[in-house]
Amino acid sequence: MRLEDIRYGQRIKVNVPGIGDHGQIGTVARVRDVRCFVHLDWDQCPRHTVVFYAADLERLPDEPVQLR
Repeated sequence: MRLEDIRYGQRIKVNVPGIGDHGQIGTVARVRDVRCFVHLDWDQCPRHTVVFYAADLERLPDEPVQLR
């Protein structure tokens, strides 16, 4: 997955350590410079935002994104 392919409002699946092992669905809140901000659909913390960098997205093109 490339940062250039991600758009505001897009739904993507990401992996965030400590939140779950199967990936979380989130909505892209912002794409700026080399960062992608994603609001997770996580009941325990609504609107929890995580940030991914272009390198994180490009490293696993066919898998959910893994946050470092």
